[in-house]
Amino acid sequence: MRFTDIFIRKPILASVVSLLILLLGLRAISEMNVRQFPEIKNAVVTVSTVYVGADADLIQGFITTPLEREIAAAEGIDYLWYPLLSPVPVLSRPICA
Repeated sequence: MRFTDIFIRKPILASVVSLLILLLGLRAISEMNVRQFPEIKNAVVTVSTVYVGADADLIQGFITTPLEREIAAAEGIDYLWYPLLSPVPVLSRPICA
C-alpha cells in the first residue's frame, strides 16, 4: 500500500489535509515581516495645457510635442501616456525609481 492510496480511499482525509496546508500557508503569509516585501515608489508627472481658441494642430505643434520631448528626456521615466479623446492635452509620465 502506497502513501497516496490512503488519500484515494479516504477523500475526506485528503480534503482535511489540504485545508490544513492552506491554513498554515495563510498564517505564514500573515506573520511575514514587512521587511520581506519590496519597497515600491511610484510617482506621476502630469502636465495640462489649455489655450482657448487654439485648434488641435496648433496645440500639438507648439505645446504638446515640445513638452513631450522635454519630459521624455528625463531619466527614470518608463512610458508616456496621454488620452487621445481628451479636450485638454494631458501628458502623464509614471516615474519608477
